[in-house]
Amino acid sequence: MKTYIVYFCIYISFYILGGYSTTDILRLQKNAALSINAPHCYCPICHQKIRLRDQIPLFAYLKNRGQCPSCHCNIPPSEFLLELAVFLPLSTISTLLHFSWFAYLLCIVYYELLKLISIIYFKPRTTDFIKNLFLSLLNNTGIFCMIAFLFALSHIK
Repeated sequence: MKTYIVYFCIYISFYILGGYSTTDILRLQKNAALSINAPHCYCPICHQKIRLRDQIPLFAYLKNRGQCPSCHCNIPPSEFLLELAVFLPLSTISTLLHFSWFAYLLCIVYYELLKLISIIYFKPRTTDFIKNLFLSLLNNTGIFCMIAFLFALSHIK
């Protein structure tokens, strides 16, 4: 039973990582002036701060019908798809490979490749970008260390 609780926690961490990816990857790919470590999320159109309840990955997008709760402008579907493109593959890889350490490493590689492909496609080239990329890598190291702890718990018999 304990193992299934740990698996559930891993899925939740991937779900949260999917939500974080819209901050991490989209701010990098759009070369946003806003730091990766900025404390709040903002609407990409009206720049209003998004309430915490409207930041729930995937569900908030569907609940708000893909619109900003403040200005009611359409939020690009790419944000929803990015959250889905992180959560589903990471969960699938982990499940199919039985939450092995190899699955964990594949999850890291997948996430960072997704970010790299996005960065190459949008070609940001400012000094703020380099700073944000460094902060992103630091943040991701911390996040994946926490996920590693969950993977380690899943191997304790």
